[in-house]
Amino acid sequence: MATSVVLDENGNIKLWYLPGAIDYTHQKNIWNSLHGMSAALEDSLKPSCQHGWCNDQILFHEMADLRSSIDCSPGWYQQGHGPKSVKPGEEVKFHPEQWVDQMSNIHALLSGMLAVIHPRMFAAGQEALIWLSMEARTQEDMDMSSILWIWNSVYNCTSIMVNCATPYHTDINGWEPWLDMLMMVGDYTPLDMVIPMLKLQF
Repeated sequence: MATSVVLDENGNIKLWYLPGAIDYTHQKNIWNSLHGMSAALEDSLKPSCQHGWCNDQILFHEMADLRSSIDCSPGWYQQGHGPKSVKPGEEVKFHPEQWVDQMSNIHALLSGMLAVIHPRMFAAGQEALIWLSMEARTQEDMDMSSILWIWNSVYNCTSIMVNCATPYHTDINGWEPWLDMLMMVGDYTPLDMVIPMLKLQF
């Protein structure tokens, strides 16, 4: 399917579909960056849906070298999320600042795309990050300050989903004017992205 834009009856853009927007070199760099977090990805798998479907191991490809899901955000606690429980002496297997630094160019590219697609949302994202930076300085939060210094995305959260299927779901934290951005890395055949509410299948 070619590049497409989906509009509602009032002419509002509901979806942009941009196949081939991310070239092979960028995709390869993204995939290679995931190997540094392989242990953390595997640890995020859960035996049942008690922890939510995002990490339910039944949804992940059993034979894949890398699989599972992790969320990264410079304002995770500010969104009301609690910290992961780490036992005394337990090794921290994932250092997000390394991955964020490796992804700085692709995050800048995706943010630039959003600036063209949805300039008002881009401006709102920039404003939110500026507020987070001010809050980090006020609270003397060195962890958040160090991440914000290299966080090149106007989105304040990135979900990394590797070799998994997702059930039909709704983003309950989303608003009507907002757009999520979904980027697929690699070649998957056959693969369908189905949006039942819009009666679309790519």
